[in-house]
Amino acid sequence: MNEEDLYPSVAHWLRGQGYAAVVTGGQKLLSIPLVSYIPGKMFLEPDIVGFKEVSTLVAVEVKSDAKGIVDGLGKCLAYSAAADKVYLALSDDLCADVRSVKLFEHLKLGLLCLQKPEKKAVVNGSKLRLYTGEWTVEEKIAPGTNYNVDYSGLHAELLRQTKAALGKD
Repeated sequence: MNEEDLYPSVAHWLRGQGYAAVVTGGQKLLSIPLVSYIPGKMFLEPDIVGFKEVSTLVAVEVKSDAKGIVDGLGKCLAYSAAADKVYLALSDDLCADVRSVKLFEHLKLGLLCLQKPEKKAVVNGSKLRLYTGEWTVEEKIAPGTNYNVDYSGLHAELLRQTKAALGKD
């Protein structure tokens, strides 16, 4: 499974939470400039960024392979320098292997579990509904709000880029 296939479902879930969401992963659309914070890293690009109210930002990193989880956690920690709330989104099989929520709570990170429903037909009254295998998103762990978010203008820069990507500048 390709993690890019999961982006639309996460963005849809964020919209349901009241955020204007933009899929940014792999598109070089938004970036967090970390050149003076992390050696060797010029920019990091969250997979999905959401914006609501005056300046609330949420960043999401999606991983579909167990080999990428540690990298995903590291990216989420870096995103917390620019976003008010940060999630790591994992496919359901990876999410099931998360044995403790303590790490996520300590780091103030949220965890989203993406589940693919089985393909089956359901009769509801006189209507036949076919589940096509779209991913559903469950918030397993809510992120803590990062109150110390703005490190040297990173929040303001990500906010500016997100508003521009959403046509709200």
